[in-house]
Amino acid sequence: MGLGARLLAAVMLLVSTPPAMAQAPAPLPIAQAETAFDRLFDPGGKVRHTGAVVAIVSDGKIALLKGYGHADAAGRLPVDPVRTRFRTGSITKTLVGVAVAQAMADGRIRSIDDPVNAYLSRWQVPDNRGTPITIRMLATHQAGFAERRQPFMRTGDSFPTIDGAYLDANLPGYIVAANTGSNYSNFGAGLLGFMAEDAVKMPIDRHLAERVFGPARMAGAIVVRGPGRFPDSAQAQVIYPNGGARPLPDGWANHPINRMAGALAMSGRDAAHYMIALLGGSADLGIADILGDRGRALAFARQGGTHPAVQGYGLLFMINDWNGNRLVEHGGRTVGTSSYLSLLPDRKTGIFVAVTGEGGITLPLAGLLGLPPAPAPDAVQAGRPLPTLAGIRAAGLEALLGRWQAPAAVGKAAPDLAAYAGDYISQRRQIRSVSEIFSANFLGGPLPVSVPGDGALQLGSSRGYRPHGDNVFWRSEALQPDKPSGWSDVIVFLPDEQGKPTRASLQYTDAVYHKAEGLTRPALWNQALLIGVLVLLTGLLAPAWAKGSRGRWLALAMPFGLAASPVLFFRSWAGAPVEPLKYVLTTSMELAPFQIWMNLVATCLLGLLLLASLSWRQPAITGWRGSLGRWHLRLLGLGTLPLLFAFWNYGLIGWNIS
Repeated sequence: MGLGARLLAAVMLLVSTPPAMAQAPAPLPIAQAETAFDRLFDPGGKVRHTGAVVAIVSDGKIALLKGYGHADAAGRLPVDPVRTRFRTGSITKTLVGVAVAQAMADGRIRSIDDPVNAYLSRWQVPDNRGTPITIRMLATHQAGFAERRQPFMRTGDSFPTIDGAYLDANLPGYIVAANTGSNYSNFGAGLLGFMAEDAVKMPIDRHLAERVFGPARMAGAIVVRGPGRFPDSAQAQVIYPNGGARPLPDGWANHPINRMAGALAMSGRDAAHYMIALLGGSADLGIADILGDRGRALAFARQGGTHPAVQGYGLLFMINDWNGNRLVEHGGRTVGTSSYLSLLPDRKTGIFVAVTGEGGITLPLAGLLGLPPAPAPDAVQAGRPLPTLAGIRAAGLEALLGRWQAPAAVGKAAPDLAAYAGDYISQRRQIRSVSEIFSANFLGGPLPVSVPGDGALQLGSSRGYRPHGDNVFWRSEALQPDKPSGWSDVIVFLPDEQGKPTRASLQYTDAVYHKAEGLTRPALWNQALLIGVLVLLTGLLAPAWAKGSRGRWLALAMPFGLAASPVLFFRSWAGAPVEPLKYVLTTSMELAPFQIWMNLVATCLLGLLLLASLSWRQPAITGWRGSLGRWHLRLLGLGTLPLLFAFWNYGLIGWNIS
């Protein structure tokens, strides 16, 4: 055979031989996921709840749709996964991302890097320190907005017109510069919803009905518009540590500014259809593809974030990785309900979970603080934990994909652990506001980072964060094998221009933390508050002073004024059996009595300080009781200094009830 013939034969052989097929990934073990959720939610399961629903989809089909518990707090109506509608909180934000992607496909929005003001017709967003706010900034939570507390609507409130004047009145302002990390913003997501509404030139409810709920066959899905219970809604119980429970009041709705950031309610079947529609639709079920390939490429791709080692954002979708599997997801947390939606777009799989139940407050002197007492104890249920977002997210993902493992380390390990130690404050919420006192301590900061001496960092009480690359620390899941993985096992630090770590972010990122140094440390404020209060409480000994001693009655009155302060604070909040409901329902003006009271207390502290200063003059009263009064007054004067320092930093002086 000649050379030409041999070459021709070789070419024909190559053409006729089919290429090697890429090995398809193994089917995911859906049955294992069902077993994991049964362990959580079945009667006698790991967590206590009112009701729950689980939906899993795979390859355009509903692989699992299951209800647990009851749709009502009375325990008469079982959860129906087809009809029972759960509030899904922040999963609502994904609807806004879909609407933006659809507007881009329609040519109504050119680029996610366009300024928001190019499409907002009702209002113009102020620049952040000279930087125009873009769609990408809002979609990835990098506009820099402060997370301002917005009270929910209450029964009897009417839905307002969201125009320029309303947005001006509810603008939270900026807390950090744009593009300095993802600081989760309900206002920013809601604003993106208003922009989408203006861009498509129709009410957002109509757009969702025509372009999302209808094509996805989400017959029961609604974006709740006003307060009050809606048909087939899942009602939560307030569940107390002693095992007792009572129904959770439901006469509330999201603040209008945050409606498109958290007001979606849907059943398990609605959620299943939504996931199928996001992943490409299903001809068999008559579910349309609501995004298309271009929309998925936009919405499901990482469009921004704080650091490559932690969570990023697409078009308001959270972008994560689980053992090499891309996750597109979002959680939801609202009063009484926790929910989670996780998509594995490369595996055509999705998981949705929603569960009702809220932990009740049990504090000493609950009646004095305006809190209802805990109900009669239930010994069988006492001490059982409530579900957490981390737990319900990890239950399905661990069953399908195994426990989360940290990716390979990138860069060199940290040489000096001490450089990372300090108190880190969330860049998401304002501190100096009466309504944010709890935020400063409990809702986002401070995050104390210490070095206990075992070659690892300690975050609060959690130890074992070991160097895992350049400014990255990982806590091995082996340290807590019974805890859900993939939530806060990683912390990254962001250096300043000199290479000094000044900011930090956790794996499941909703805020960037900046290192507080010197007088900006909340821990210092707490210590000053404690020292000042302990010193001023000794004013109860003032009756031992000589009669007529300067400041005697003021010193005696101060302990009672300080003791009355927390009582007045709690009683200024809306009466409710759970702290989250109090937090969202309280309006600023309801805190006005507390703010006025604290200004009066501060005025008395200044008076005590003045009298202590005057006590150094020639004494008018002699004897040991006179000397006791003078020296005790001077001690009390010193005690007012740390107390006034703490009051000022906590916004207790002035008018800070925003």
